[in-house]
Amino acid sequence: MSPDGHRLQIGSLLNARYAVLGYLGGGGFGQVYRGQDVIIGREVAIKVLTLPAAGLDAEAREGLLARFRREAQVSAQLHHPNVITIHDIGITEDDQGDPFLVMQLLQGHDLYTELTQRGPMTPARAQRLFLGCLDALGAAHAQGIVHKDLKPENLFIHQPGTPREALIIFDFGISHILQDARLTVTGQMIGTPGYMAPEYILRQEVRPALDVYQMGLIFAEAITGRAMVYDEDPLVCFTAHQRGDLWLPQRLADSPLGAALARALAPSPAHRFADASAFHDALLALPLEGVRADGPLVPLRSVVAQHALPFLSDFPDAPTQPPADARATVQATPQALGISPAGGAATAPAPAHYRPAGDGSLIVPGPDPEPAQTRPHDVAPVDLAPLVSLPPGGLTIPPSQPPATSHVAFRAQVDAEQATTRRWGFLLITGILGLLGLILCPLASVTYMGLSWLQGDGSEAATSAQENTEKQAPPPSQAAPGAPQENEPEPVRTRARRARRADR
Repeated sequence: MSPDGHRLQIGSLLNARYAVLGYLGGGGFGQVYRGQDVIIGREVAIKVLTLPAAGLDAEAREGLLARFRREAQVSAQLHHPNVITIHDIGITEDDQGDPFLVMQLLQGHDLYTELTQRGPMTPARAQRLFLGCLDALGAAHAQGIVHKDLKPENLFIHQPGTPREALIIFDFGISHILQDARLTVTGQMIGTPGYMAPEYILRQEVRPALDVYQMGLIFAEAITGRAMVYDEDPLVCFTAHQRGDLWLPQRLADSPLGAALARALAPSPAHRFADASAFHDALLALPLEGVRADGPLVPLRSVVAQHALPFLSDFPDAPTQPPADARATVQATPQALGISPAGGAATAPAPAHYRPAGDGSLIVPGPDPEPAQTRPHDVAPVDLAPLVSLPPGGLTIPPSQPPATSHVAFRAQVDAEQATTRRWGFLLITGILGLLGLILCPLASVTYMGLSWLQGDGSEAATSAQENTEKQAPPPSQAAPGAPQENEPEPVRTRARRARRADR
């Protein structure tokens, strides 16, 4: 670590290939640098991930590094214009040995910076950007990959304000490895409370519908300029997600887009779009020109009832309370209406109720805004013990809640089941062979005894016949001189004949 707090020293050469040219930004999970591949001359972004400095033994650390390689290799297989390209992965060749990613260098800023510096988007612009992003997520879901940590800081607007602007997804499979590492060390949940799906809070259940829920939150945030769920107390955020205590502006709620967002934000994953492709198709079919996202806030439960969606039972009967900041109306800004402010400036102050900045900003120096400050509770440990006993109507988790079902635990469960199957198969085959032995051994013994008896009886009969023949044969003295004996073996008679021929 350099004196200025940077993990890599500016001007150094990383692993004899990547020149470190400058610092771009960072947060709780790592730091990002602008670099150059000295072999092929390509400019790249280098992201060095930060593993916990203490609490991980050598075996656990090696396991995390092996998992990092697997997840990065899987992420590198996602070839889509809206997923950042990973060129290389590696481990720093120093005493710390931290993992790093070499990625495509983008020009622009993350979605959080866009919303805080320029204000909310028009629904039509958000539709154009999010369709590409949902298409990329749909491709990942088709391969069994779930992002799990989507938030505005992990979505990057490349070349903003140009015809080629696109929303790019960061950190497929990488961020939750570091979260799991801190979970292993501290025994606490880590993440962004404002974007945690209800099933992940309760059971840490991961499926494509989790990404759908997070994208629904982000889309609504992008067009209203306000975070759907935000509070300094993470427990308040958890309760809001579990109860479906989300609010949409009246004009947005009345539109078909409101119905689509209500389905994407359903508290039960079974009632959401099955995956990002289904959300993409629903959003593509909506004409959003002229749709506005302002007016008094109404609860999501009312939106579901208004559009007669079949999951009103997901919401509690008791009425929810409006946001604690008492701002019950979303005001339409010029940017939200597609109108440039006076003087042509494309910036607007962030709404007073907007959340502070989060972790993960990757901003290329230049005319774009500078990175905002890190939001501490996005990456700080959240102790789940108080969730066991919340006030009436709040979120309640039984103390005996089963452990998280990550893909590592699932793999271990599958291995255990396969080992049990093999063990029972071995016992079954051994039993069958033993049973066959019990049947065949006596049968073989009886067969052997029978053959032995038959062989013994035949030998006695042959001996008796030979004795009778010898008794009936004349004595050798009665035979003519020189004549072969009748009982003389054939070879002897043959030799006698040869001897007589020789005498002649």
